Amino acid sequence: MSAKCLQKIIAKAVDKDKASDVYIVAKDFSWTYVRTHEEGWCGPYFCRL
Repeated sequence: MSAKCLQKIIAKAVDKDKASDVYIVAKDFSWTYVRTHEEGWCGPYFCRL
């Protein structure tokens, strides 16, 4: 993947988008953060292997 495709993710930008599911993973997939669009009853979720 080229550097142009990668963008810095900031918490404020993620929190603004309430209509989408957000998946953030480590480069080695050792952890995953998921924030669903269902507010108040599903998530956010964090998993570390």
